[in-house]
Amino acid sequence: SVGVNVVSTNCKTGPSEILKDGEFGFLCRVGDASALASSVNVALKNPLSKERLISRASDFLPDKITQQYEDILI
Repeated sequence: SVGVNVVSTNCKTGPSEILKDGEFGFLCRVGDASALASSVNVALKNPLSKERLISRASDFLPDKITQQYEDILI
């Protein structure tokens, strides 16, 4: 992460989990260009804490994810 707000569509492949239902970024409906534009505007006007975003991104570093898999498998 470079500490900037994230805007994503709420597709089935993970954004809601990664962004914790909007806690770490902004979600909008898939296929809704108006909702996407609105989410971008909200993100620009309401920046989230850079430190929190970087901290959340660190949860997905390769070493951390690898360790989580090892913990499950071993």
